[in-house]
Amino acid sequence: MKIIHFSGLRLGAPFPEWPARGAEIRRELRAILERLMARAASEGCAAVLSAGDMFDSNSVPAQELQAVAQICGGQPAVPLVLLPGARDPWGPYSVYRHLAVNAPPNLHVLNPGRTEPHRICKDLWIYGQGVDVNTPVPVGLADLEPGSEEGIHIAVAYGDLGRLKPGPEEGLVMISPNVTNHPFDFLALADGGPAEQLGGAQRPVCYAAPQGPFCEAARGGGTAWAVEFGTGAPRVERLDLGGFHRIEIHLDVTGFADLGTLAQAIRHRIEAGSLAHVILTGTRSADRVLLEPALMRLCTGDVFALRLTDRTRTQAPEAPADRDPAVVLLWERLQQAPEENRREWQDALKLYAAGITDPARWQEAPWARS
Repeated sequence: MKIIHFSGLRLGAPFPEWPARGAEIRRELRAILERLMARAASEGCAAVLSAGDMFDSNSVPAQELQAVAQICGGQPAVPLVLLPGARDPWGPYSVYRHLAVNAPPNLHVLNPGRTEPHRICKDLWIYGQGVDVNTPVPVGLADLEPGSEEGIHIAVAYGDLGRLKPGPEEGLVMISPNVTNHPFDFLALADGGPAEQLGGAQRPVCYAAPQGPFCEAARGGGTAWAVEFGTGAPRVERLDLGGFHRIEIHLDVTGFADLGTLAQAIRHRIEAGSLAHVILTGTRSADRVLLEPALMRLCTGDVFALRLTDRTRTQAPEAPADRDPAVVLLWERLQQAPEENRREWQDALKLYAAGITDPARWQEAPWARS
């Protein structure tokens, strides 16, 4: 038996950061679902599982619901199992209630609050714990137990039930013992960070990365998992879904003069079909008012989409270069501050170096938000 697991497709997302190409991105995301269902049908998969956030919200356009129903109905032999997530939670006005009106027979929604299994097909039992707007604390994985029926027992849960969080060195650390010691044949989770197979778990666990280009985890187009169950341990295969690629370009434009040369440098760094997030170092707010629209015009015909942000590069002085009383005071406080508070005084000196001298405006500095 084989299943495919993914999450975070976020159909219907408005993509305000990519306004010129938002419609094309939404079409590509629907195409990803179509490719997943076609692959599942060609390989004889028992089901395709979405572990949350199939939709961007509970108020997406009707065409997104129609697309899911049509794609699912086009592969009648493959059950599509959907779990409500944080963006599309279950509730009185849930998008999944509207989807059920014209849903094909092979589409299943795992309503929250149900601890008994859903029998999806012969020998496949699915246990789902989605997000419910009426339940602040959802049922945890510790409250789910596989039944005694013959077959494969899979739990699907949103990532908040066993989230991966940033760690100091490894990047991701596990905080939920319910995840690493779960009793199911497979645990399909979402929204825990970049797609990750947890090798330390007693049984297979996979977080599926969101599939859209808006997520750091999806720079390569997103990731899903194919899991094959046999007589031995399940075999887990990473599926690269292709599609759009998000890349970051860092450019220092201090003292820029030739916009054409700068636009050409951006074009040379962008692959065909990429979503480019260009971070400009050394800009000032007054410069960016002129720089951004000019670059957008120069690059429109050459890149799929372009988003610009500026990050003022300033450094705290090693020692006050003048006798400004405020600078001297900040420097003295920095030298006297305990180690755990030194970062705050360093930040204050950086702001002063950037010319922002009013403490009330310190939180407004572009680099302060980064």
